[in-house]
Amino acid sequence: MRQALRGLTAARVGLVIWAGVIMWSSLTPVSSVPMASSAPDTLLHAVGYAVLAALLVFSMRRPRPSIVVLGVLAFGLLMEVLQRMTGYRSFEWSDLLADGVGAAVGVLAAMIARTAVSNRR
Repeated sequence: MRQALRGLTAARVGLVIWAGVIMWSSLTPVSSVPMASSAPDTLLHAVGYAVLAALLVFSMRRPRPSIVVLGVLAFGLLMEVLQRMTGYRSFEWSDLLADGVGAAVGVLAAMIARTAVSNRR
């Protein structure tokens, strides 16, 4: 039980930190984001939101995959809307689509990992 609580706590701390990283990189001018120029934007969105979704799954006792994907997608939508308000970033539907695909992949991977770990016990 104690180990499970430590795992939940670590996942929740990671979730908050990663959400902060996504928020910072979404709302900072592109020239100030180190990885922005080295990888395709769509790939960065998909991977970033896959990690966010996986951390959310691991931070919950009984995750509901559809709710996790919708929650992560809502966060992505919020970031796109806030980007539009900055004046130096823009709202892009393709980014939101990549966020959704990444969230779905992250949830799927995390649910498979959770199942594999619980079956080993």
